[in-house]
Amino acid sequence: MVAQAADRNAVNTAPLPLAFLGRTSTLVVQDPVSSMRRQLRSVQEKAPPGSFIAAYFWDIESGGMDIEQRGHGSAHERFEVGIPVMGDWRTCWPKPAAPPRGSPL
Repeated sequence: MVAQAADRNAVNTAPLPLAFLGRTSTLVVQDPVSSMRRQLRSVQEKAPPGSFIAAYFWDIESGGMDIEQRGHGSAHERFEVGIPVMGDWRTCWPKPAAPPRGSPL
């Protein structure tokens, strides 16, 4: 009985991998380098103890575009942000499945 209670109250000490997801606008609206670095610092400061950033997803786009048009640009290549990148925000969410045929949606 004591062993079961200890197991329930044990703290998980395994490292907790997190993903960073950042987004900023081009130079017209804000400084993308300082904005992205500020976003990452904020995430690192607020992350739970024992966690680490295992994946980095971010992009630099014009906020004036429709959502479907975003994420196709190469603005991130013009800036030395100093943060690894594994993809943009679209990489993180799977494309939603189409509603079943005959569905009212």
